[in-house]
Amino acid sequence: MGGGESKAEKRIFNDTEQTYVKKHYDLLVNQKPLRFIPATLSNRIFEHLKHSHKEKVKGHVAFSHSTFELFLERTARGTVTDKSNILFHLSSPKDDTVNAQNLYQTVYEFVLGFQKIIKDLPQWKYWQTTDYKEQGTERFVLSLFFELYTKGISKKLAVPTLCVPKDTCFTVIDIEEWLTKTSMMIWILDVVFLNTFCLDEENARKDVLHSSVHVPVITKSKTLPISTILDRNALVYLNNYNLPKHLTSEWRLLFCNSLNGDSFSQLVGHIVNKGPSIIIVKDKDGYIFGGYSSQGWELGPKFYGSADCFLFTITPQYGVYTTTGYNDNFMYLNQGQETLPNGLGMGGQFNYFGFWIDHSFNHGHSKAGPRCTTYGSPQLSKSADFTVEMVEVWAVGPEPKSEDSDDEDKEKKQKSVLQDTESKAMLEILGKHQHSEGYKEREEEEDMSEEMKKKMNAIPKML
Repeated sequence: MGGGESKAEKRIFNDTEQTYVKKHYDLLVNQKPLRFIPATLSNRIFEHLKHSHKEKVKGHVAFSHSTFELFLERTARGTVTDKSNILFHLSSPKDDTVNAQNLYQTVYEFVLGFQKIIKDLPQWKYWQTTDYKEQGTERFVLSLFFELYTKGISKKLAVPTLCVPKDTCFTVIDIEEWLTKTSMMIWILDVVFLNTFCLDEENARKDVLHSSVHVPVITKSKTLPISTILDRNALVYLNNYNLPKHLTSEWRLLFCNSLNGDSFSQLVGHIVNKGPSIIIVKDKDGYIFGGYSSQGWELGPKFYGSADCFLFTITPQYGVYTTTGYNDNFMYLNQGQETLPNGLGMGGQFNYFGFWIDHSFNHGHSKAGPRCTTYGSPQLSKSADFTVEMVEVWAVGPEPKSEDSDDEDKEKKQKSVLQDTESKAMLEILGKHQHSEGYKEREEEEDMSEEMKKKMNAIPKML
């Protein structure tokens, strides 16, 4: 069509998708309940479409089919700018700014929809977690606003306690800047919109959901499900947007003091040389915090690890604290030493760790005021010196191969080469030709040792 083509005509949905578009439109325009999301959020979408459509519509319908199509395309295929505008107008349909409380409530409703969507993921059968509680969901929602609420606050100052600011309004530009820095919020919007307004078969929707929301399966366990300190919000928070993606598919429980006892020796014995892991601590005051170690724990007198490590808090508020570059005191583990600290720690320096579990196991500290030099984290526990209530350590990602298994593979390979060499010599004695020889030699020459080649060359002389 020419230059007079309407915006609605430019929006492309194939025939299959158009069937679903009409179904969703009929539900929404007649103010019927939409799947997954709360009725309050359905009403927000209805009011937004009602105030945004610009063309005449037949009868008493509130908005046209083409207006709804445009909305769907922006939610499913739009840019951050598109999604910022939608979130802004869902929270404030008529005004030029949005009140902080209204924006918070809209995001809270999206999170409720998100929780309902992921509730039946099959991976949850591996986990025994606490149900969603209002207080836990409020903390999770507040964490999404961290970049917006702390805008302009120096990172050298103490980490502020998050709460909805009073008498504060935001512009659509504020929201776009916030979303640009908060990929988890964009992800939640995408999951909710794509599942509420699904444009494909139900099985296809579930496949897309499984690939976009990573709930790890638990491996190497004889009994399932396994109980954890983390609730579902916390598990999704840590696994989906903080861990490296290649480590999100499976977790393995290495240590839990309710199973293995309050013993530092047991802790060390279960976590050393097990690859990347997450340690979660709950103190007697109910604070939950911990750290991600990017490589296996090792006993030694020095700090080690990499800049991929981080510390985190779950209670009383969510937070992830990545490395500052100030020093490389990422991980420390020692035992049985007279002149050096014995215990497990991450960040800071000796006697002033970001968090520390003493070799007595029952005591620890988080002395990082106002912030840990290594991770920029605040004091993680309620008191600088805390009493341990629970400790869990989870290995994350596929189980690393041990050196022993590598040695076994090499030994098998060498035996295979020797056997093939002997077989070839016997065939030559019998006057028979090995037809696959040309192919195998090309593959094996690269891996064969010089010593093996000498043995092969000596065989004809021996015969």
